[in-house]
Amino acid sequence: MLDVRRIGLVAALLLAPPMGAAAAADFAVEDRELPGPVAKVALRSATIRMTGVIGAADSSKLRTILVRLTQRTREADALLPMATAELSSIGGDVVEGMRIGALLREFAVATVVKRGDQCLSACALAFLGGSEPDGEGGRRTSRALEPGADLAFHNIGLNAQALSSRTPEGAVVESFNVARLGAAAIVQYAADMGVPAGFVARLLAQPSDQLLHVATAGDLADLEICPAEAIAPALPVERQAVNVCNNGMNWDRAPAAGQVRSVAANEAMLRLLTHVYRNLETLPSAQRYAAQLKAVIESRDRRLIASTYDALRGSGAPLPVLESSTFVVGGYSAGYYRMECVVSLSNGRLGTFDMVIAGPKGFASPVRRGPAACPWLLLYDRRDVVSPPRS
Repeated sequence: MLDVRRIGLVAALLLAPPMGAAAAADFAVEDRELPGPVAKVALRSATIRMTGVIGAADSSKLRTILVRLTQRTREADALLPMATAELSSIGGDVVEGMRIGALLREFAVATVVKRGDQCLSACALAFLGGSEPDGEGGRRTSRALEPGADLAFHNIGLNAQALSSRTPEGAVVESFNVARLGAAAIVQYAADMGVPAGFVARLLAQPSDQLLHVATAGDLADLEICPAEAIAPALPVERQAVNVCNNGMNWDRAPAAGQVRSVAANEAMLRLLTHVYRNLETLPSAQRYAAQLKAVIESRDRRLIASTYDALRGSGAPLPVLESSTFVVGGYSAGYYRMECVVSLSNGRLGTFDMVIAGPKGFASPVRRGPAACPWLLLYDRRDVVSPPRS
């Protein structure tokens, strides 16, 4: 993990806090007990609200708060975020924003931007630290946006005032070195927070005076940010199936007419079992199993097909759970190999779906998965705006 203390020397030359703003955030803490699932054992719940411009001593203030909250944490709270941080800030000290994010991850503090609040620049970097215990001693992300919240990143910039004492040649060299170190720090911090390289590349390509707002389904899924309210897409189920396949395969082209087809559960099972058979028959050691599976397929017996399908799934074969509506989406390729996506969606439970990618070499898992807490984001096209900021 990035040790942000090592890059502290570049902080003074990175983009300065907004003109006229006092560089010090305010932290308000609400600590309370809630009824727990076990009688007479309450759960602790703390909210830390951070407002104002982020300044150079704010991570120290936050650490003091988090240490105090840790001292009252009980075993009953071990699988919950220690606290939730509500972040509302127009930015400030970039390095301090990363320090705050690292603290939030270390102490397992979830993050949220509330309705009507803004979390920009250094605040957005801090927001990426939102996490909760994963039950195995580690951390998983826990980040949320309420409707009307505004979360936006911008590229690092230079504090021209801090460079004014240099000679022109010295300022150029210093600017290059600071930009290089600052970009490296952003890349390392983003990697530590699980941010995809593609998003970081977009951020670093941005002019430093332009904001990159997080609003589309693609950006939310990449950053593992869940809208606070689940929003079902106003799309036909066929289009939702295509979106799940495109998202899962990291594909950016709509399938041609006729490449999306609704299939009954029994037909889907037959199709997938046939894929299994074709791969088994190429293995000399699996000829007996291939012959047995071929006999099942040729029988067209619905019960036998269903029981064989369930048995293969139970033994670890990557066959999808078949829900209410199942589709075969074609038109995918990898080099010379043609592939198809079989996806099954529940009509009554938003975000409940399963998929597999079938090709001539067997089955492949999705390249991209949605956040565990809001998989329904994959029902949208990546470009669809799901969480628009306040107007």
